[in-house]
Amino acid sequence: MNNQETFDSLPCYVELLGHNKVACRVSESIGGLLKLDIPATENSIAFTQFINVASLYRITPITEELMLSL
Repeated sequence: MNNQETFDSLPCYVELLGHNKVACRVSESIGGLLKLDIPATENSIAFTQFINVASLYRITPITEELMLSL
């Protein structure tokens, strides 16, 4: 195993450049992209986004309950 930490479908609060913030499940993907699975809310359906890691400002692991409440 290499020195990098890995994760799979971890509930997180993700802050992106441009002041975008999202509570989602973060999974590793290929080609320098992260997969963000955003859960459904009262106002929107669940959806998936792939983002370039260069656009990340911060990722904070949170609980499943907190992710669903944000």
